[in-house]
Amino acid sequence: MVAEARDLQPVTNPYAAEDPLLPDELPLPPGTSPAPPAPEELAPIRLQALGGYATLFAALTLLSKGVSFFMLPLYVRYLSPAEYGVIELIENSLDVLQIVAGSRLLGGVFRFYYKTDDQTMRRRVVSTAMLTIYAGYVCAALVAYILAPQFARYVIGDIKYTGLARLAAVNLSVVALYFVPPVFLRLTGRFTLLVRMNLIRLPLQVAMNVLFLVHFHLGPAAIFLSTLICNIVVGGVMTFMVFREVGFGYDKQVAKDLYRYGAPLIVTQFATFILTYGDRPFLRVVTNLTSVGLYTMAYSFAFLLAYLAQTPFDLVWEPKKFEIAKRADRDSIYARVFVYQNVTLLTLAVGMSLFVHGVLRIMATPPFYPAANVVPILLIAMIFQAWTASQDVGIGVSEQTKYIAIANWISAGVVLAGYALLIPRYAGWGAAIATAIAYGVRYGCTYAFSQRLWPIRYNWTPVLRLAALSVVTVVVSVLVPAHSPVAALAARVTEFAVFLALMWWLPILSASDKRALLTLPATISASVRARLRPAVRAT
Repeated sequence: MVAEARDLQPVTNPYAAEDPLLPDELPLPPGTSPAPPAPEELAPIRLQALGGYATLFAALTLLSKGVSFFMLPLYVRYLSPAEYGVIELIENSLDVLQIVAGSRLLGGVFRFYYKTDDQTMRRRVVSTAMLTIYAGYVCAALVAYILAPQFARYVIGDIKYTGLARLAAVNLSVVALYFVPPVFLRLTGRFTLLVRMNLIRLPLQVAMNVLFLVHFHLGPAAIFLSTLICNIVVGGVMTFMVFREVGFGYDKQVAKDLYRYGAPLIVTQFATFILTYGDRPFLRVVTNLTSVGLYTMAYSFAFLLAYLAQTPFDLVWEPKKFEIAKRADRDSIYARVFVYQNVTLLTLAVGMSLFVHGVLRIMATPPFYPAANVVPILLIAMIFQAWTASQDVGIGVSEQTKYIAIANWISAGVVLAGYALLIPRYAGWGAAIATAIAYGVRYGCTYAFSQRLWPIRYNWTPVLRLAALSVVTVVVSVLVPAHSPVAALAARVTEFAVFLALMWWLPILSASDKRALLTLPATISASVRARLRPAVRAT
C-alpha cells in the first residue's frame, strides 16, 4: 500500500508539486536543474522548511483545540470539580461511540482520494465518506439517547444526569458536521478557508459559553449546548459548501473500501482510548468525581504539549517520512529530525512543568490547585506518545501495521493492571504513573517492532542527554522551596534560563544544529508566508 501510494500524484492539491521538506526557492530558468545541496546541510535545511509547515498547522490546531483551554478560567469559576468530572465522563464515553460511528474512516479518504486521478471519482469518494460517517453518527447518537438513563446510573453514578447525557447525545448526532468537511478543504489546499471557519467558531463558542454558563447558570449543560449550536452553525455551513462542490453521490464499493481500510484502525483506537481515558472510570469508582475533575484538569495541560508540539509535527511528518525512506541519506535525516523534535518537545515540557503551578493559580480557583502536582508525570506519557508516532517508520514502510495494534493492546493490558494496582492506593498519582508506564511500554514495543522490520540508525546520545537535563531541571524545581508567588516566579524563570543555557552549552547540539536553530525563526516565517500564498489563490 505504501509503495503504491508513492506513485500517485494528486492534481487538485496546490502543494502537490512541492516537497515540504525543501526550502522555498526562486524559479529556475527553463531547462536548468537545481544544484544539489551539500550533504552536511541537507538535514538542517529540510528541518527549517518542515518547521514552516508545522507552524502553519500548529495555528490551525490551536484554533480548533484551544477553545476549551482558553475558557478554563470561566469553567473553574462556574463549574465545581465534580461537575467538571461529569463533563469528562460523558465526553469520554461518547468518544467510544465515535469510534464505532466511523471517525476512523477518515483515514481512508486520503488513500482512496489519491488513488485515482478521475475527478468524478474523487468527488464520489468524498461524498460517500461524508454520507457514511454522518449516518453512522446519527445511529450512534440514537443509541446514546435511548440508553441515557442507564449511562447516568452506571457510568456517572447518579440518575439526575440523564438529561445532560441526552443533550450530549443530540450533540453527537451533529458533531461530524464540523470535523468531516475540513478533510476536503485540506485535500484541496484551502487552508485559509479552514482558518476562517475556525475564527468564526471561536468567538461564537465563547459567546455561547458565557451566555449559558454565566447568564443562565446552566452548569455542565451550558458546555454541551454551546458546542451543539457551534457544530450546527459552522459545521452546517462547511457541509453545505462541500456538498455543493462534490454533490451527493454514493458508491457502495467506496463505502466497503472505507470500512475495509478503517477496520484495523478502529480496533487500534479502542486500545488507544483505554490508554488515554480508561483511568477516569477507575478514579470515579475508587475515589469520587472531584478526583476525576482534578485529574482531568491535569490532563488538559498534558494534552497542550501534544497540541503545541506533536500534532503539528505529525501533520507534516506522517506523509513525508515515507518519501524520505527512498533516499540514500535517510538515516541521517531521520536522526537529525528526531533530535530537533526533542529540542522542541522537551523544552516545552520543562517549561510547562516549571510554570504550571503559577498558571493554575492565575486561571483557576483553589480547589483546582492540586491538579498541577501530577502534570509532569503526564507530560512524560505525552513525550513517549510523540516518540511512538515519529519512530514507527519501519512498521509503515514494511506495511506490517498489525504491529501497531499489537503494541497498543499490550500497553492497554499494562495500563489496566496499573490502574487496578495504583489508583486504589494513590488516586490521581497512581493513574498518572500507570499512564506513563503504559505509554513507555507502547513506545518500547513500537520501536522494537519497527527496528526489527526496517532498522534506522538514530542518534540517541544528544536526546538522552537532553532528557536527563530535563528531568534534573524539573526535580530541582520541586526541591527548591518558594515562600511567595513572586519568589516562586523568580525561581522558575531562573531554572528555565539555566536549562536553556545548559542545553546550548553542553554537548547536546552540534555546531550545525545550533546554526540551524538560530536561523529557524526567520526561515519558518518565510516558509509560512510562502505556503499561505497558494492557499489564498485557492480560496
